Amino acid sequence: MLYLVLLLGIALWSRFAEAITWDFDDGTTQGWAAKESGAVGGPAEFNLFLGQVKDGVWTIDMSPSVAGEKYPTPSVQLVSPTIGYDSGLFDRVRVRLRTVHHRPTVGSFWLAWTNEHNRTVPGRDPVRGSSNRFSLIGQAGFVYTTEWQEVGFTLPVSDGEVARGDREVWEGLLRDIRPGFSLDWGERGVSRSAAEVVGWLEIDWIELTGVEELLLGELAPPSVEYFHFEGVGLFAPPVFSPIAPGLGGPGFLMDLDGDGDLDLFSIWIGRGPGSDNPFINGWVMALNDGQGAFETVRTEELGWVTRVQSGDLTGDGTDEIVFATSDIAVWSIEPDLQIEVLTQLPDRRLVGLMDWDGDGAIELFSYHTVAAGRALEVWEVEHGEWTATPLVVAENHVPDRIGDFTGDGGLEVLWEPLSSEANTWIVMDLEAAPGEGDPLLEADMRNMPFARPLQVGDFDGDGQMDLLTAVEHNLFEGTKGLLLWRGQPTGSAEKTVLYDDRLFVRSRVVVHDLNGDGVDDWAFVGGDRASGIGVFV
Repeated sequence: MLYLVLLLGIALWSRFAEAITWDFDDGTTQGWAAKESGAVGGPAEFNLFLGQVKDGVWTIDMSPSVAGEKYPTPSVQLVSPTIGYDSGLFDRVRVRLRTVHHRPTVGSFWLAWTNEHNRTVPGRDPVRGSSNRFSLIGQAGFVYTTEWQEVGFTLPVSDGEVARGDREVWEGLLRDIRPGFSLDWGERGVSRSAAEVVGWLEIDWIELTGVEELLLGELAPPSVEYFHFEGVGLFAPPVFSPIAPGLGGPGFLMDLDGDGDLDLFSIWIGRGPGSDNPFINGWVMALNDGQGAFETVRTEELGWVTRVQSGDLTGDGTDEIVFATSDIAVWSIEPDLQIEVLTQLPDRRLVGLMDWDGDGAIELFSYHTVAAGRALEVWEVEHGEWTATPLVVAENHVPDRIGDFTGDGGLEVLWEPLSSEANTWIVMDLEAAPGEGDPLLEADMRNMPFARPLQVGDFDGDGQMDLLTAVEHNLFEGTKGLLLWRGQPTGSAEKTVLYDDRLFVRSRVVVHDLNGDGVDDWAFVGGDRASGIGVFV
């Protein structure tokens, strides 16, 4: 059973021993971040509120949570750094706060947390349809004031077990805590401007403690290792060009209008009109103005797209666009920006675009389901006619990607297991099926619980295939951490942790010789909430 303790003004009980306390006295947020409370998943997880720390007080700008809203209700969720202690040590959370406003306001507060039982859906319940066993709903109708006040939560005693009937799961290794605050409800049905609601929230300190923790003495706050980015220098300053509604999706640069400048073609995801506010998808063409900025020239809605790529499939010197869903469609963009659909391949899944036969032209690799399994094929076009050449059929695996993984000029295929019975990621030569001949790599996926390969290749130059995977991948925060699985002569793979799960990987990992020294380099966008997001090379 969870209980609430609300402490206003002077604490009702003394802080008789030092708890884990984040007091912001060093001028930083000490690893904490703030985001809109209702924003979960994808880029929304990292649209963080701006703020500053001065004289040990963390001031958070609430304006992003109310911008453009007819009925603005400022809300915020604070996210702690990785804690890494056992949940059983703690039974209390307290926050000392105040609003910056001209009057008291009415709202609510709550607490969510992440431990080893919900790490795949941080702060939420992994069991669908269940009430959230990883959160505590606080007092509704709570009065926020402009004077310092304390909000406290008393948590259940950990018994070391997770049972089916548990109302709350405060067990195992504690990864983070997430206090949330809705600061200004206003009057129901009465519109108001963003200037009329609470604009800032100030945090004096946040405390996590418990009887067991106090018996151990003072536990140090978990260390925060910031990523220190170099700033402008290696890359030019970014130029932001608003080009489409919603959130950006897959896209690429290509010369759409034939003027020699790289233009942008991209997918976007947004919300449609109406009370049900459905998700909609679309594509956008944006032309380069010659100075590095982009201007939208055409955008349309379309059905759901899982992948979009580009390549010169026809050999005419211009790239075509390949859309992939449950089918594949190939478009040509004319200089007047009109679209010609070159072909549609029903019931096909895209594997990749590569030069198959060394003639300099790009071919399209796909697979489809046949009686014997998954059939890999390559499509070529000549004089407008598209023909497929069957390559190989696999019974228990599906082709994940294709490329020159060995650097010998040939093509190899990474095969993904279709079920837990197959259990292995396998790299084979292009026209060899898994189980036929010697694999270049055979990695047991049971040793890789979160292994979705980000890259494959011989990264250490020992002649063995290696895999680059995530430490974990969760629904809301995406890819976290990087693991290198080094292939061994026996066919197995040994794990090396490059970054632990404190790193968020926010892009694909590009493997390319960036400085011309003959050695492949890695580049990706990543970081964390406290450090910000930047480019890693």
